[in-house]
Amino acid sequence: MKNGSFVLDAHTGFWDASKENCKNRFGDAFIETFYAFHNGFNPPEKKWTMDYEKQFRKVDPDWYLDEVFVKGDADMSILSTQVLMDFYYTGFANADRNAVMRARAPKRIISLGGVDPRMPNAVDEVTRQINECGVLGFKWYTAEWRGQSRGWSANDPMVFPLYEKCIELGVKNMHFHKGPAVEPLSLSKFDVRDIDEPAWLYPELNFIIDHVGLPRLDASMISAGSLLAAPTSTVPWPSPSPLSTTARASLQKSWRTCSSGLVLTASSTVRTSPSGTHTGSSMISWPLSYQKTSRRSMAST
Repeated sequence: MKNGSFVLDAHTGFWDASKENCKNRFGDAFIETFYAFHNGFNPPEKKWTMDYEKQFRKVDPDWYLDEVFVKGDADMSILSTQVLMDFYYTGFANADRNAVMRARAPKRIISLGGVDPRMPNAVDEVTRQINECGVLGFKWYTAEWRGQSRGWSANDPMVFPLYEKCIELGVKNMHFHKGPAVEPLSLSKFDVRDIDEPAWLYPELNFIIDHVGLPRLDASMISAGSLLAAPTSTVPWPSPSPLSTTARASLQKSWRTCSSGLVLTASSTVRTSPSGTHTGSSMISWPLSYQKTSRRSMAST
């Protein structure tokens, strides 16, 4: 631990958006938007740049380990997923590549799976990723394209068998991207209001709202308030953030583990550590247990 604090970087990426992996112009647009966020949100006094073609389009595993754990302040990290098979031949960030990356530092990296629930074999793929890739959670990308479909909802009954398979196999952490849209995906498909229903239906699971629903902060706070339990953590902001002072104060007040397992994570596009190193999200401190307060335990009190 650096500076006496345990730090879990809850939103990092090990992606491949190389020219060789891009299927079409939409794959190029997606990574170009990422790069624009990287440049636009960099704090002006500590510029940190990556060459677009040589470094940014495809993450190098040695670079990742050095930036996150050596130069950065993270003790552990979570590898996210974005399947995006309509844009990339092998997906943007997938469970198999995450498992390879995790093997480099198995005590420091938590890898997530990623499944499109519209796949005909979606439940089987959940099982495979848990058993073969060792994922400890899933990242759900509700704005993802699949053929003519331009997204799906977390409260759609077609997704419920996937949640139930996760419960059966002991995987509890359900991460949802509920934040800024990345071209060409629709902002409306990342709306947070599809989370309440499954969060109440499946109290065994943690429903984790990545990016706290920005730019829909009010809707996120209302959803969290309807499920409110005791506060468990606060968000330290060690350096300039793209969030406004008002939004930052709201997040610090409403960071909660909720009775149905609804958790808000304050990851933004640029993470800045006190040493000036940037990675893929804001630095946050999490409880070591990485657990929730269950609705059932709340009901019995």
